[in-house]
Amino acid sequence: MKPADLQNEIALKIAVCLAVIASLAGCGGAPGSANHSGPTTLTVLPEPGSVPVNGTVTFTAVTTNATVGPVWTLSPTLFGGNLGTLSSPVGNTVIYTAPPVPPVYGPLNQPGSSVQGMVILTVSASNNGFDAANTQISFAITAPEVTTGIAPATAIMALGASKEFYGGSIGNPNNGVTWEVNGFTGGTNATGTITNQGYYPAGGGDYVWPGTYTAPAKIPATGNSVTITVVSQADPAKSSSAAVTLQ
Repeated sequence: MKPADLQNEIALKIAVCLAVIASLAGCGGAPGSANHSGPTTLTVLPEPGSVPVNGTVTFTAVTTNATVGPVWTLSPTLFGGNLGTLSSPVGNTVIYTAPPVPPVYGPLNQPGSSVQGMVILTVSASNNGFDAANTQISFAITAPEVTTGIAPATAIMALGASKEFYGGSIGNPNNGVTWEVNGFTGGTNATGTITNQGYYPAGGGDYVWPGTYTAPAKIPATGNSVTITVVSQADPAKSSSAAVTLQ
């Protein structure tokens, strides 16, 4: 067979294959193929800002052009404790049941870190693996009373050194905290200062949001002991403290 004839035969076979594929797509697609009749869309309701401990919420997902999902997951990963439960990992409707206590993440009790007391519900759907659609709903787990915590509870530090303290407030949709040193927000030059700025650890891992305390250059006139306090913004009457000895 001449090269030109061979090329013509190959071209004809390719044309026939493409025609067959097009025909299958027009009839709804070959088995296992995606139906590209339009983009996959996903809407989830409701979007609660908070859920009380042991409370339940029925979530409903509405999709278009989806053959896989909706798939439901809870995060962040919690090594111990409880994020709550879902009645099913798949389906258009699921019932979420909140845990008996708000979750606590990060170095306060666990490795890693996250916003205290919060749960993230992730929902995804796709068209046979194509045109994936995802949505996330974040909500606080509330409790009858706000509670706070701080770690470590004690520390020995050299003058001018810095150390991270991890504090949190749970039980209210506002889980923000204020950092104090010896009763002063942010501290003072005389007793040391504390700043609250989050970052990703250089060695990898989850986002952390500690209070970084920097000791003063000399021993304060009040003595070599200072108190680091984390105060709940939702309920300023609730706080936790750590004792620091300067040397």
